Amino acid sequence: AILKNTWAARNIFRMFRHSINSRSGLGTMLFIALILRVSSASALDSTNTYSLTSPSGQCEIAVTLKSDGSLSYRALRHGKVVIHDSPLGLRCADQDFEHSLVLDRVVNATKRNEVYELFSGTHTHVNHQLQACALWFRNAKGVAIEVDLAASEEGVAFRYRFPETNAN
Repeated sequence: AILKNTWAARNIFRMFRHSINSRSGLGTMLFIALILRVSSASALDSTNTYSLTSPSGQCEIAVTLKSDGSLSYRALRHGKVVIHDSPLGLRCADQDFEHSLVLDRVVNATKRNEVYELFSGTHTHVNHQLQACALWFRNAKGVAIEVDLAASEEGVAFRYRFPETNAN
């Protein structure tokens, strides 16, 4: 297990050095018990969060994969949460994409321009710069779901895609 808290890591390794120098079996056992306690606590509480920000950093979307394999997302604007943690996922007739998901891969963020025309409105020509990335997950049956993320100065978005299905 990787220790995220450097203060805790320093103290654990200091104890380990002491137990080796004193050749005390009790010190070594204490060190092993402490490592097991820290690693089991971090495994239970572990979550992985993947964030994407707009080109200027004004808007952000964050997707969290929880330890039970469920997903949630939150949206921020100017660093303030505007959509609190909300569940992500789908349940289909034959597949569950709400629980027991594992991360398959992350497609790195790329900067894109989206140019299109609106039928009506004050500004009919739209030219947005945005950041986009994709998170691929697999469910308990090994079926893939892709969550595409986008962040622009106007807001954030996500969509689900099923990359392993035929277009026919």
